[in-house]
Amino acid sequence: MSEVPKYSPDPLDPVDPSDLPIEDVLPSFEMHNYMFNRTFSDVEATRSSEKPPDYDSATSESSITRQHSERETDPSRNADVLVLNNLDQLQKIDLPLDVKITLTKKPPRLSEPSETESPLREYQPGDLITGYVTVKSRSKEVIPFEMFLVSLEGAVGTARGSHGTDKKEPHRHVVLRTYDLAACFHPSDIELGSHGCVHCSYRDKLDGSHYGFSCDKEIMPGETYKKFFTFIVPRFLLDTACCYQIPEHLHVPPSFGMESQPGQPSAAEIAIDPLHGYGRSGQRGAPIKVLDLSGTGQYVSYSVTIQLIGARLDFYKKFYRRETTHTYDLIFLKDVRHYVRLRTSGIPCHLDGDLSLRSVSTAKQLKRFDNQVCALVKQLKEMLSQREDNRLRISGSDISTADIADHEGSGSATTVGSSPSSAAVPLDTRSLSDSEFKQLIQRSVDEFTGVGESEKSAKGSSGSPVGELQYSAHASASYSRGIFSHAAAGLLEVNASAPKWLAMKSVFPSNFIATPHRQGSSVSLAASMVGSERTSEPSLFDEQTGRTGTTESTSGKEHHNPSIHIDVEYIPKEVSMKHHPPAEITVRPRMRVINIQSDYSLPVSIDDEFIFSSDFTEAGVRLLKKKYLLWYMSILELSRKLDAPVPKNLYYGILALNKLQCEHMDIEGFFESFTERNVQWKFNVESRSYHASFDVPLKASAEVREKKYYIPPSFQSCQLGRFYQAVVDVGPKRHSTELVLPLRVE
Repeated sequence: MSEVPKYSPDPLDPVDPSDLPIEDVLPSFEMHNYMFNRTFSDVEATRSSEKPPDYDSATSESSITRQHSERETDPSRNADVLVLNNLDQLQKIDLPLDVKITLTKKPPRLSEPSETESPLREYQPGDLITGYVTVKSRSKEVIPFEMFLVSLEGAVGTARGSHGTDKKEPHRHVVLRTYDLAACFHPSDIELGSHGCVHCSYRDKLDGSHYGFSCDKEIMPGETYKKFFTFIVPRFLLDTACCYQIPEHLHVPPSFGMESQPGQPSAAEIAIDPLHGYGRSGQRGAPIKVLDLSGTGQYVSYSVTIQLIGARLDFYKKFYRRETTHTYDLIFLKDVRHYVRLRTSGIPCHLDGDLSLRSVSTAKQLKRFDNQVCALVKQLKEMLSQREDNRLRISGSDISTADIADHEGSGSATTVGSSPSSAAVPLDTRSLSDSEFKQLIQRSVDEFTGVGESEKSAKGSSGSPVGELQYSAHASASYSRGIFSHAAAGLLEVNASAPKWLAMKSVFPSNFIATPHRQGSSVSLAASMVGSERTSEPSLFDEQTGRTGTTESTSGKEHHNPSIHIDVEYIPKEVSMKHHPPAEITVRPRMRVINIQSDYSLPVSIDDEFIFSSDFTEAGVRLLKKKYLLWYMSILELSRKLDAPVPKNLYYGILALNKLQCEHMDIEGFFESFTERNVQWKFNVESRSYHASFDVPLKASAEVREKKYYIPPSFQSCQLGRFYQAVVDVGPKRHSTELVLPLRVE
């Protein structure tokens, strides 16, 4: 009988711990209710269950009324009662707790050292934000808590005008909030293999800290607690981030500006180091200020946020602040943020396929919104006429909101003039009698009723895009003899054109880290799921790159240096052998930065065609704001007479367009000046003029390198947007012609 050979398995390659798959937690029904579906009444019910009421109090009229009220405040029907939607209203106290957030280059593991991430790291969609948080008690007493939340939060800030004054008040709007369920506290016991935790060892051997909290929800004196967190940077926001659900507003915007923290130096007080290109306070995890030309109070910030929350207890009274009151259900024990920077593109990718899949233009969106407003005004006027004739009794339910979705909070309507929101809106009622203003309103009414539609479609605009693939701008100037060396006096006609998607890379100092660290194959999978596009190309300041930007074609596959095509026509006053056209022409391109903001969520998205059109000029924006001011005044008057509500989305949309603000700033010398020497002129006998054409490359100048500019990608959100234009000056400095073309930064 032959001997059975021994089985010898093939040797296995060692597994890199960073290649472990990303673990996620699917919440149970109990866990979901405990964390996300929790209301303030649940907190009160939990507190009451610890001490059951006697029979008299349980059967009293107030108790029965309270139970009926709780049945009406169903969180599935009214999201305003959720605890997570009211965190910004919680009071704060000063507890002897030290909460520290540390970012790491790889997912941390228990009892293993972790390499700390650089504060200049800029994360991109698909990247992992990993690290850990430690909570250390300096108290001699046990500190109870109710909730421990770990989240990645994104916020957009604008400066809202204060009623009756020129003072700007900051307004913060949260657009992103994602929680790490494994890092947050809940009664369930979850063990993640990627954290290196085993049931028998819940202490970190490196520092002796406890991993997680006990089910008693107590922080013991002198003890340190640790939790690991992992977040994947998304490419898109949830559709609830935009009350109008506009696709262009749902892209995660890049970091922009600087959010000021209470008790810390404001953005205006922090200076930017000219050597490093950024500035920050000395506090750990503080936001970074860069030279991105953001306006006052404007920012897009992201932070890993730790929130330790407690229920109302007499124990907390000794830690109250001067302004703290004892009338609360929940209170912040600690609210700590560690700011991170994101480098994303807030502009959607261009679709080179079916044109029907592309976004609706801004002009069409405005027209559609005007039609809805006109329909509302018409309906209100008819109701008022019927009431005056005593043919109809008006009630709040008589106003139809069909085909108009409710996107502004709970409920579908608001009573104009009676709500705090409407009463606090500052409005400029000047210049309501301007003739051009009345003509503008009449034109909107004509568009709604269809009057003059054929006339308007036949008219052209000098600032309109030429064809489907490019923009064109035209200017002219007359020159006397001697302005151009050895050139005759004459008229210079200049036409500048560029591809419709003229684009360049974002500009940032080279010390900002954008290339993602290797975090295993799971990151690649996550990146492909979130979005395959990356923006980790070298900076314009890196010596290894030989180009300063790219122009993306409509197919998105070919890249080359961005450039603008110039066509010139020189018409001399007299044609002779002694008189010649200019031998050389100098072109000085520069970048124009445009910041757009509104006090409320804009009901439309802004596209390049709108920025390029005459409607986006200073006069055009002023007329646009006047038009919606008149709509607001008309609806306000009709609603007060009828004592009837109006749809919230129309009401706040009108206010948003009325409070639209646009700031323009030119960066002189951003691009290198270009001189076309030995211009190849061609004489046209019929027009008796000279023609020539050449391309002007857009190259960042040395001044950009020296001043450490930080130019983020173009983006737009509901309340804030950043856009760019390429401004081209052709001819001598004091006699140049100015042409403007849209420019996209990616």
